[in-house]
Amino acid sequence: MLELCLVQSAWDGRAAMCRFKIDDVVEINSVIFSKYTGRQGRITKVIPSRQQTATLDRYVVSFNETEEEKFWDIQLVLVSPPA
Repeated sequence: MLELCLVQSAWDGRAAMCRFKIDDVVEINSVIFSKYTGRQGRITKVIPSRQQTATLDRYVVSFNETEEEKFWDIQLVLVSPPA
């Protein structure tokens, strides 16, 4: 089941629907090449699209305490939601 989260957009203060939420464990897929392709990490920040288009949402993914990167929605696959 796909669960959407609701966050407040930093652009205009309106509510935005995002596919992933903070603490979700995701895997980086190969849609857009990245040195992180195939790795798993945890969502630490949600950045809704200005256009309120889900595929343009960005997420900050943390791989460990010192390594994190921003990814587009289409680059991520949900591994497991937080318990």
